[in-house]
Amino acid sequence: MENIILTHEEIKHKTKRIAYQIFETFVNEEEVILAGIANNGYIFAQKVAAELALISALKVTLCEVKINKQKPQDVVTTSLTPEYYQNKPVEKLINEKKFSILSPSKSHSIFLIRV
Repeated sequence: MENIILTHEEIKHKTKRIAYQIFETFVNEEEVILAGIANNGYIFAQKVAAELALISALKVTLCEVKINKQKPQDVVTTSLTPEYYQNKPVEKLINEKKFSILSPSKSHSIFLIRV
């Protein structure tokens, strides 16, 4: 027998709800960076980005975060160049390896999805 934590419909509903929460939190922002830890976190970030595109005009930038799960103290890399997130909240987030919703900045925000 297979253990199902959430049904397909429940996952779809929760994904949509997360998109609405991001939109409600960052409604005054120009851009939201959705960063997901490779592989499943990034796939989920893509799904949330698709839902955000349906409900808002926010510019959504996807970022794939690569971390060695066996050695999480190793270097963390991202699909965005350091110049893209220089002096933005994401830089501190990645350097300190903290994963959460960051407060809105002047024009950019990040929501890092950890699955």
